[in-house]
Amino acid sequence: TAVGWDDTLFYACTRHAGVITSSAGEALDQQFFADNADYFYMPVEMNMTRVMADNIDAIAGQGFFKGWNAALGRPGPLPVKIGLIRKDSPSDLRVMTQGVNPALARHGLKLTDTVALSPNTTQLAGQYSSAVLKFKAEGITHVLSTFQSPLLFMESAQTQGYFPRYGLQSRDSPASVLEVSAPKQQLRGSMGLGWQQYNDVNAAHDPGPPSPRAKLCAQILRKAGQSS
Repeated sequence: TAVGWDDTLFYACTRHAGVITSSAGEALDQQFFADNADYFYMPVEMNMTRVMADNIDAIAGQGFFKGWNAALGRPGPLPVKIGLIRKDSPSDLRVMTQGVNPALARHGLKLTDTVALSPNTTQLAGQYSSAVLKFKAEGITHVLSTFQSPLLFMESAQTQGYFPRYGLQSRDSPASVLEVSAPKQQLRGSMGLGWQQYNDVNAAHDPGPPSPRAKLCAQILRKAGQSS
């Protein structure tokens, strides 16, 4: 069966019943996929442990983790303080301990604080507002996230006059952040690793096929009368 269910208990039940499941994308950690290797198939995504580790390595190599003035939203001499927004779940906790923390350590960095949000969407706006208040008070200069789009965080940060530097990745859906017009001051200095072009940019910023293989795929689709 094909599903999309961000709930490890559900998949534990299907595994116990011997049911093989597939999903276009689950934001779950490396251990989940190892535990469910014979029963779960996800063809178009990476596990979140790898996503966060690879993203941190990529943006660190591009000079992302430098001094940043979160009050003005621009480079500054302030010490780097990194905050992580994550889901309050065992999977996301493992992403932090097994992916984020080791990757930061490779670059001589560490988390200053983290906020774990409940998946209860009816409370998200309030939770993001509290997270912004906390990070601003602590002087967090750089924000990473494993949990959904950072748009609600950015909107609350704009209201509270807080302008950190964001480390984004494809699972943050940067394209949707652009489409819904996130405050431009919030996007200043943002950087990230992307592997899903349709999530990374909107139509207005689409650079076209990013590789020879992608170009070949588009040609095959067009010859078959399909839109690429």
